[in-house]
Amino acid sequence: MAEPRELRALHFKGAIVSPCDESPTLSPSPHSSSMSSLDCSIEEQDLDDTFEALQQHDRTFGSRDTAGSSLDGKGWPLLRSLVFSPATGLRSESSSIDLEPAICPGVFVGPAEVSGSGLVIGSKDRGFSGNCEPAVVPFHQVYWTGKEQAYMMQAMTSGKISGLGPFTGKCESHLEQVLGVPRALLTTSCTHALELMALLLNVGPGDEVIIPSFTFCSTASAFSRHGACIVFVDSRTDTFNIDERLIEQAITPRTKAIVVMHYAGVACDMDEIWRVASKYGVHVLEDAAHAFLGSYKGRPLGSLGTFGALSFHETKNITCGEGGALLINDARFVERALTIRSCGNDRHRFVQGSALSYTWRDVGSSYAPSDLLAATLLAQLELSVPITAKRGLLWHRYRDSLRDWADANSVVLPRVPTVCQPAYHIFAVLMPSPQAATGESSVSVV
Repeated sequence: MAEPRELRALHFKGAIVSPCDESPTLSPSPHSSSMSSLDCSIEEQDLDDTFEALQQHDRTFGSRDTAGSSLDGKGWPLLRSLVFSPATGLRSESSSIDLEPAICPGVFVGPAEVSGSGLVIGSKDRGFSGNCEPAVVPFHQVYWTGKEQAYMMQAMTSGKISGLGPFTGKCESHLEQVLGVPRALLTTSCTHALELMALLLNVGPGDEVIIPSFTFCSTASAFSRHGACIVFVDSRTDTFNIDERLIEQAITPRTKAIVVMHYAGVACDMDEIWRVASKYGVHVLEDAAHAFLGSYKGRPLGSLGTFGALSFHETKNITCGEGGALLINDARFVERALTIRSCGNDRHRFVQGSALSYTWRDVGSSYAPSDLLAATLLAQLELSVPITAKRGLLWHRYRDSLRDWADANSVVLPRVPTVCQPAYHIFAVLMPSPQAATGESSVSVV
């Protein structure tokens, strides 16, 4: 039996992989043009067509090696935030986690330290021959499809690189088709998409907005900056989403909206949230920053409330560096949203030919991203389904490999309700104590 390896970490956000692992194949589920449900299910079976398509993609755009990119040996993206990476020689075999002796003999996984450059897996000589330098594991790794540079060059040579250009339109059309929403508007960030929600609902002093206690600060600041009182509702310990059972008692006559955040790409319990919102006549807003291509009962996340907000930040599954989108599920808000996104003027009507000029009409700001960012995003969106499917395959491998270890050490692995299809953004674990999470005490893996 291998000698126990010490492991200290709070979040597992990646895949247990090894250069010698034979990557299983997967089948991304295609989307129809009349998309009303979403399916990124994973099947571990021999699907040669999937890899043939990827190999053709590599022949067209050039293959990449693992040393210089975030691709594994098959050319697929690795999960972001790799805690265990091919570079460390770690591999998964049923419930055990072991080191590849040929790569790093006599080394055990020591205290993980978080730094600006990522997670550092420490190493020590345990009485064996050889000594290895600590391996720096990036906080995340961007997957480049190969088309980004070509699309950016197209945008540059077109002479149209400001906001609301051709690539912006293509991205918005793609999101509308895949998610089945009446209108999608690209924004410079998910934060700005949330701010647009607040402006569209005329949120102001005296209003209350309910949000989960466990979320990114933008979920609150987008509404508090307009004078709203933020009412925090506690989060569940299994999905880390807002506890739907506690929302109704937080409702008052001043409640304007309930903001849900689908943590790690796993949907909140929307049935109960809809019931409460309908009973009291308040809006449901979705912070779907983690959740692009996730679904609830077959319906895409971001399409379930009055508005949804997506993030395409560098750390997200699909990225253009900085970016987001406002998903408008109530067509009555589309015209005003277009005005607010363009500094409060109705230039979109002038561009469409429905007005002879444009003028200042409303509050607003400059929320439209450069078409260079949209060009980058389009290349990502075109492969978003297989990217998500591969992340799901690795997420399941991670869960299966850690199950016995988690049971033995009172560690809670992610729970996904049966009605949810995750977006596989984060693999989070709940540690038994703060000491175990920070590395002051260790848990053993054999």
